[in-house]
Amino acid sequence: FKNKLNAIYFSLEESLDQLSLRLFQRNKLDYVHVSDVRDLDDIKKSIIQSDSKFVIIDSIQLVTEQKNNNFGQSSSTVKSVINDLVEFTKKNSIVLIFISQVVKSGKLAGPKYLEHMVDIVLEMSRDKEISHHVEVRSHKNRFGSCDNLASFEFINGIFHSVAVKHFNFNRDKITGPGVTDGFCASECAVYFFRVHTLIKRNSNGSSKIISDYFKKNKIEKICAIIEKVFSIKLSDFDFVISSVGGVPAKIDRCEIVIASSILSAYYQKTVCDCYLYGDISLNGDVNPEQLSDQVVSHLSCKMNLSIFANVNNLLDNIHKIDTLKDLTRLYK
Repeated sequence: FKNKLNAIYFSLEESLDQLSLRLFQRNKLDYVHVSDVRDLDDIKKSIIQSDSKFVIIDSIQLVTEQKNNNFGQSSSTVKSVINDLVEFTKKNSIVLIFISQVVKSGKLAGPKYLEHMVDIVLEMSRDKEISHHVEVRSHKNRFGSCDNLASFEFINGIFHSVAVKHFNFNRDKITGPGVTDGFCASECAVYFFRVHTLIKRNSNGSSKIISDYFKKNKIEKICAIIEKVFSIKLSDFDFVISSVGGVPAKIDRCEIVIASSILSAYYQKTVCDCYLYGDISLNGDVNPEQLSDQVVSHLSCKMNLSIFANVNNLLDNIHKIDTLKDLTRLYK
C-alpha cells in the first residue's frame, strides 16, 4: 500500500463490524474498502465501482454464483469462481489474493486446482514461541525461489518485519556454571537463546537425563562425544538441561551450545560473554558452516556480540572454533 492504490477486502468470514474493530480502530486506511457481498457478480461490480487494483477475498470457498445456482462449497463451484475471477483480474490488471480455509491436516480446503491457478501460495501461521509473531512461508512462487520464510511482529495493528529474535531471558540475571548462550538461524531470522545445565552425581553409574526442549538421543550423543574427547565419565551424573525462555521449534546447529553448557556445569566454570553456533562431529570437531548473506547482514548489526563458530563468513565479531577442546579457552 505504499502508493496507496485503492484496495478492497471482501470479508465473508467475519462481519464488517468485527473487521472494522480490528482493522480500522488504530489505522486510518481511507484507500481500503470493505464489503461482505458473496455473489461473484456482486464482487466484480464492487471491484469496478471502488476502482480497486488490490483485491482480497476471505475466504474463496464462501463465494457463490447465483446465475449458475452454485451456493455451496463444492469443488465445481470453487473451480468456476476461481476461473472467472482470475480471468477478470488479469483483464483489468488487478492483484488478487485468495484467502483459503484449511483442513485439520493443514492443507488447503477444496480442490488442488486452487493452488494450480495462482502464482504464489503463502502459508501464515502463529509463531509457536512468541505469541505476537507470525511466520509466512511460500510453498509456490512463479517469480522466484520457493519455501522461503518471513517473520513478522504484530504491533498496534501493523505487521513489522522481524530480522532478529531474542527469546525471553535476561543475560545479566542468570550466569555461572552450566549457562551457555547460542544462536541458530532460519531463512529470515536469527534466534538467540540460552541453555542451562544442572548436574548431580548419581549412585548407580547410569545417567538420568531430563530436558524440556532437546531430544534425549541428541543429548546422549553429545555426552558420548564429550566423554571420548575429554576422557571423562559423564555416566556418573544425572543431567537437567533446559532452555531459558524457549528455543525455536526447528532448532538446529545447537550441539556446540549444549556441549558447552554440559562441560561448564561439569567443570564448574563460567562461560565468557559470547554466543556459540554449530554442530559437532563424532570425533569432536565443529562442523564447518556457511551462513547465508541475510544472516550475516543480521549479525553485522550486532557487532557488540562475540560469536564463536566454524563458519567461512568474515565478520569482526565471529571467532573461529574448530573442536570441542577449544571450548575450554572460553571458561573462566
